[in-house]
Amino acid sequence: MSELQTRINVGEWWSTERPRIAALIPQRCGEVVVESTGAMQRADAENDATTLADAAALCARAYTIQGEPDVAARVLHDLLSGPEGRFAATDRAVLMAALGIAYEALGKYAEALDLQHEAHTIFASADDVRAMAASRLSMGVVHSRCQDHAIGYGHYVAALESFERLNDHIGMVRALNNIGLDQRNMGRFDESLATFDRALSVAHAQNFASLIPTLSGNRGRTLMALGRLTEARASFEHYARGTANNTWTRSALDARLGLIEVAHAQGERTPVIKALRELIPEIAQQGVLDEEVKALNLLAETLEAVGDAASALLAYKHLRERERKWLDQRANTRLRASTLMTDLDAARHEAKEEHRLRDELSKAHAALAIESAERSARTDELYRQSREDALTGLPNRRDFTERMAEECRRAERFQQPLCVTMVDIDHFKRVNDKFGHAAGDQALVEIARRLRSVLRAGDLVARLGGEEFAVLLPNATAADALALCERLREAVAATPVMLANAAHRVTISIGVTTYVPPESTDDALSRADMRLYGAKTAGRNRVIAD
Repeated sequence: MSELQTRINVGEWWSTERPRIAALIPQRCGEVVVESTGAMQRADAENDATTLADAAALCARAYTIQGEPDVAARVLHDLLSGPEGRFAATDRAVLMAALGIAYEALGKYAEALDLQHEAHTIFASADDVRAMAASRLSMGVVHSRCQDHAIGYGHYVAALESFERLNDHIGMVRALNNIGLDQRNMGRFDESLATFDRALSVAHAQNFASLIPTLSGNRGRTLMALGRLTEARASFEHYARGTANNTWTRSALDARLGLIEVAHAQGERTPVIKALRELIPEIAQQGVLDEEVKALNLLAETLEAVGDAASALLAYKHLRERERKWLDQRANTRLRASTLMTDLDAARHEAKEEHRLRDELSKAHAALAIESAERSARTDELYRQSREDALTGLPNRRDFTERMAEECRRAERFQQPLCVTMVDIDHFKRVNDKFGHAAGDQALVEIARRLRSVLRAGDLVARLGGEEFAVLLPNATAADALALCERLREAVAATPVMLANAAHRVTISIGVTTYVPPESTDDALSRADMRLYGAKTAGRNRVIAD
């Protein structure tokens, strides 16, 4: 530390030096950790809690970007669990928001959302528009990670409006980048490309060199969706060069995955398999489940395309395992978000009631009774949402698992037959790639409708996640189940589904097994899953039973 630095307090020094240190992210995160740690030590010695919180947040961000979110979380936990009253409310909010970002990187999406909501509420009380916009960005990231793109998009647009009012160019670029991502995920490819072009224009004008590689990579995926593969490859190569020689681990992996996706689209199968086998363990080590699912799906499809059925089967099994964990994570976050929004609404209503009680006590009693009824209705709705698939209206995995356990107990007690089936839409990724995710959702709704139309009263069909369904057939023999599943298969294959004003033939593969008491429900489901994989590897659009 220079003599000048010792003559001024840490807050003055930090306000001058912080922009320079922050600009080292993401290429030189190690230097950011060193300098921000020094600032934390000095702020602690001078009892400057505000500078301590801000320096810790920047330090944690650097740790997270360089692939060490667990270290970031530990640093922030140590400060937040310190003596009560050490930090003012807004300083604690800064630490909570940073911890939320670390949790998101660790895959703890529900916990991340809790922290960002709490931080946003504190920032709103302090009328800190910039911090509110930043927390909105972080909340949007969590929702987007869980494929709730419309919710994420709403957060990003609100954040962009705030950053534009503040003339905060780096905030604008970050918001535009995330808006472009969700526009692409919602199938709005031309808008996405225009948004990334605007973000790159601002980044170049402001000389934000560290942000340009990421923007190029994200623009590359939009170009891929538009079928402009040569331009996409050039964008990914720029992305890879910009992330190759720094500690920006997740982005470096993402750049490599982008180049692999282009190679796959151009039919380069053998190099794609080799590259994916090297990349997937590295992605798994980072704990980014959605990227791991994407890479595993690509590997399984490519292995199947080259005729390596045994390796493809193993890849599909691994894919299903990781996909289920990812979907469970997503469902947990959705429920937590719904609960949080209900609580926030209730708090606002209660605040209004307190104000009115001063003058209209009798009216307030009536209003509180209405509020209680509304709370009860919202609780019932949350319970329904926790057991129902939001897209198709079918029971979800949680509801199916509980009801299957009940049916298994009943079958064992009364010695009645019970069959379990697993159903998977064939080549569903091609539907999303060709027609867009909105059309894919439309296909899922239609398939769910056709399955329900064939089943008997008392049968249960549920959506387990993605393109995977399960059917429970109480009091059905193996022969009954096989005949019924053939009718399910025919009901789907017989009539094309209208997607984006075009008729598209969709088929399903089905695996059927008979419950054998006293085995566990997991054992029966696992056996049905194996029969499903048999149907897939045997050519799809068929039923395989015990």
